[in-house]
Amino acid sequence: LHPAAPATGSLLMGALVLTPTSLLVDHPWALQPSARSLMALVALAVFSTALAFAIYFRLIQTLGAIGTTAQANLRVPIGVAIGVV
Repeated sequence: LHPAAPATGSLLMGALVLTPTSLLVDHPWALQPSARSLMALVALAVFSTALAFAIYFRLIQTLGAIGTTAQANLRVPIGVAIGVV
């Protein structure tokens, strides 16, 4: 399968399951988010999700599945180092 196919399926299924739950629990029609909150939401969607998926699929294409999953060993120490800085 093309790498985007399973990712698309998992994101769509997650949205399908979580949307009714969030409507029941959060009552989004009663929320009044500020402009700052909405900008933070857009920034998280673009930089944390979309950019990460683009990088991930590029790594799959260039390094292959094994090379891409090998980076998981470096994720924790790099994340801790960034947190310390």
